[in-house]
Amino acid sequence: APASATDLGLPASETTAIDTLVPLSVDVRTNGDDISFSGVSRFELVTTGDELTRVSIVPAASGSWTAISTDLRGRGAEWGWSDADLAALAEGVGVAARDDGVASTVSLPSVESAGIDIAAEVNVSTERALQLVYVLSR
Repeated sequence: APASATDLGLPASETTAIDTLVPLSVDVRTNGDDISFSGVSRFELVTTGDELTRVSIVPAASGSWTAISTDLRGRGAEWGWSDADLAALAEGVGVAARDDGVASTVSLPSVESAGIDIAAEVNVSTERALQLVYVLSR
């Protein structure tokens, strides 16, 4: 059985945001598989009922659309996002980035891989900055 949130030093039911001093490698261990992210500068751990239920990760690819789309294509092939899903996301991000002064989030559909649900979101800030967030939950 997985360790409880409190055994891991986390609160039983809360969101814990972690901003790192230097970029880190983060491995999320699932049913015997690891999902690895490099260059992580921010992540959040969500606990509910003394269980770790969600991990949100801002990977190194965050920031430029070229890096974000390359990362999504690479992971999408493994996790199950289609070319049509990625094209729709690209179109949505383009529309959002042209909407000056309005913050928005464009998401890929959630997929199941390695025994967990995986989603990806691209946040577009009011200044048109892009942030990729992977959300892994069970």
